[in-house]
Amino acid sequence: MRPFAFVLPLSVIVGATPAVAQWQIGLGMARESAHGFARGTGPEEDQSFIPHQRFTWSARVEGPGGRIRGALDLRYAEPDIALTGPDLTVIAHENLTTVVGVRPSVVVQLARPASHVAVRGEAGPLLELWSFEGQDGRWRLTAEMGLSLVVGLGGRMSGLLTGSGSVMPASPFEEELPQGYERRAGWRWGIRGLVMYRL
Repeated sequence: MRPFAFVLPLSVIVGATPAVAQWQIGLGMARESAHGFARGTGPEEDQSFIPHQRFTWSARVEGPGGRIRGALDLRYAEPDIALTGPDLTVIAHENLTTVVGVRPSVVVQLARPASHVAVRGEAGPLLELWSFEGQDGRWRLTAEMGLSLVVGLGGRMSGLLTGSGSVMPASPFEEELPQGYERRAGWRWGIRGLVMYRL
């Protein structure tokens, strides 16, 4: 599964809706950092197991609206698993984990410093399916907020750059954790860039 696999579901979503000039679709990717998820309870209390996401691929559809509009993001990632400590980080590059997510959100325009530039805030729940090789998938719910900069690129194209933060109350890690580690809430923050096309 790769970024272009999002084109079909996006086409179905948009095609099932009456044509409106301000509908937009886009593709992009993000780079995220993580904290929490699992932490040592004994001598390893200063160490954590976290998902190390090289990239998260994203597809997005935005509905029409003025200052307030709705959006839907589809996401796909193949995170590595990293063991982090104060002096060392060990990353297992084994491609054993996949994460598929969907996030509906409310988008609010906060400012328009220029005719082709806008600053927006957005927030919504992120529902993800975490799949570990040889095990059943696990659904996890995350709350996510972000601040975005939208820049017109000419014609129907625009660029969307978003800084976001999220918290997952229940870690997806279970049997993967060695003895001496316990699950914790997971925090993620990152930068996401998309190229949007206005229909």
